[in-house]
Amino acid sequence: MSNFFSFFHSRLISQTLRRIPLRFVLIFPFVIQITATVSIIGYLSFLSGQRAIEKISRELMDEVTYRVEDHLQQLTETAKTITNLSLDYWKVENIDLKNLSLLEHQLFLNLQNFKSISRISWGNEQHNFISVTRSKGQRILRSSPQDSSLIYDYAIDHTGKPIRLLRAFKKPSVTLRPWYQDAVKKRKTSWGSFYTVENQEDFGFSLNTPIDHPMTGELLGVFSVGIVSFDLSNFLSHIRVGKSGQVILIDRQGNLVARSFGKNYQQDDQGLKKINLLSSEDLLLNQLGKFLIEKFGSFQEVQTLQNVDFTIPPTRLGSLSNHYFLQVFFLKDQYGLDLLAIVVIPQSDFMAEVHTYLKKTFFVCCGIFFLSIGVGILTSHWIIKPILAVNKAAKRIAEGEIQYLSDFGRS
Repeated sequence: MSNFFSFFHSRLISQTLRRIPLRFVLIFPFVIQITATVSIIGYLSFLSGQRAIEKISRELMDEVTYRVEDHLQQLTETAKTITNLSLDYWKVENIDLKNLSLLEHQLFLNLQNFKSISRISWGNEQHNFISVTRSKGQRILRSSPQDSSLIYDYAIDHTGKPIRLLRAFKKPSVTLRPWYQDAVKKRKTSWGSFYTVENQEDFGFSLNTPIDHPMTGELLGVFSVGIVSFDLSNFLSHIRVGKSGQVILIDRQGNLVARSFGKNYQQDDQGLKKINLLSSEDLLLNQLGKFLIEKFGSFQEVQTLQNVDFTIPPTRLGSLSNHYFLQVFFLKDQYGLDLLAIVVIPQSDFMAEVHTYLKKTFFVCCGIFFLSIGVGILTSHWIIKPILAVNKAAKRIAEGEIQYLSDFGRS
């Protein structure tokens, strides 16, 4: 029985193969070889281009990371330098820390000498407050001697002398300000929490140092060297991250500290509000926050990530702008600075050219496919024509038509 089925199967295959036209048998291998060769070359070229793009993106993000780290390190070192110089000067010169005019002039000179710092402040236990800032021009802020919650905002000239009162506004006593309380709580030089600066125009963070009486150890006041979000964002905006990439700085609570472009905070009738990644209306920021929480559990646990593929929900079908290269690194120092820096670059900044090349390769393959079919048809026709003539003459001769012997000879 098995022999019968084997015979039947082999005969069926034989008959099927006989029905396949000779022209098809000649064309098919030719077309397959050319198409396969072109497709493999195109695919390998695409993979090579993709690897090259990934390498370039990684090198770009490493360069951006280095620049951001270097700038933040310079800022923190400058803040430490100002703090050490001021404390040494006060100690050597035996400066009376109740002499606010003298302290104010020294703060101004420090701000002049160190251009990267945004503001320098002093507050004491008697609720006196002075601050020198370069925000929207050089200014001095002073608390009123009669009412410590009333702050006067002055424009100053090149010598640090007040020349015009810009405004007066109410603010809680300096001893209730976040940077002051951070220093009192930690009782040592340290970076404080992210807070709203006194003029309610920006957020910032500062290196705060509690100053104690050398004899009694009693707290005299707090010296603070601050950096505001605007100045950080201004620096980040000058770093080119591909065509449309950006650098984002956040604290360990997920609050936005600075970014290459876009707002760093929200503002309403009640004042400034921090932007948390998880509650942000910006799709990219919101998805970044969710991605980090999903991967690490909390912002406190986030560690370094290098060249990770990151995707947000597409706004349109097939959009490359929703795929990103992502790099995360942390910025820390011995005084408690702890920020996260995030570099995101849309893959479309690099991959658009690769995908354009892939489309061109596809159309070239299609063109070569149809061209090879055409060439195959012509070639098969050129090969088959004499074979068919010989076949036809042989059949006529077999039927006794001897006159076709001459045709057979010519064939």
